[in-house]
Order: sequence, then structure tokens, then C-alpha cells
Amino acid sequence: MPGDGANGEPPAASPDGALWRRSLTIDMAEDEDEHFLDLAGYADDRLDPDERDRIAERLAKDPMAAADVAAARAFAGSGLPDEAAPADVVARACALVADPRPSSVRLARPARTACCATCSTPRPPSCAT
Repeated sequence: MPGDGANGEPPAASPDGALWRRSLTIDMAEDEDEHFLDLAGYADDRLDPDERDRIAERLAKDPMAAADVAAARAFAGSGLPDEAAPADVVARACALVADPRPSSVRLARPARTACCATCSTPRPPSCAT
């Protein structure tokens, strides 16, 4: 039964113990979304102490992630707007476009190929020339 051994581990002789030890050796693919959410939570100081410690350990081993967190914190403290563009800029850009949705679409017809140099009719599939 899990938790019966030392440190909450299953007893070594039990089948659960063997499965538990085997699970320690298996690498699990990290979910990229979860990774970035952890970094964002750390940058915004929104993690509980245990999670904060876990991410701090990871950042100590990953200088690129640590640089990302530092950049996010610097941007958050910069006072710059976090939207893509202010609403008045978007409105002016939209006003520059007369009609963003065309009422009709013209399709070009494929070019016709002649049957031969002396013939002006379209080439039939059975034409050998």
C-alpha cells in the first residue's frame, strides 16, 4: 500500500514498490503550456510558496527561462500598455481601408491551349498532336 514505507514510499518488496521505483526512471514529456504558465505565475508572484520554490529551482538551471522571467517583470514595471495597439490607432487604421470586405470576387479563367498550330479549338483529351 502506498505510504507504508519510509518517506511515504511503498514497501520495497511490494509490487507497488517496484512500480513506484520504475516510475522514477521514466522521463515524462513536459507540457509546454504548463511550463509557460508556471513562468508567468512566477513572474507575477502568483504562485504558492511550494510552487514558487519549484520554479525557482528550475530557473536556477535554465538561464533562458530566467531571462524571460526577468524581461516579463521589467515589462510589467515599465508602465507601457500591454495591448497590441491603442484603440485610437486601430480605429484610424481601419478608417484607411475603404471596404475591407469585397462584395464580389473575380476568378481568372485558366488559359486555353490550342489543339495544334493550325487549330484554334481547345485541345481535346484524345488529340495526339
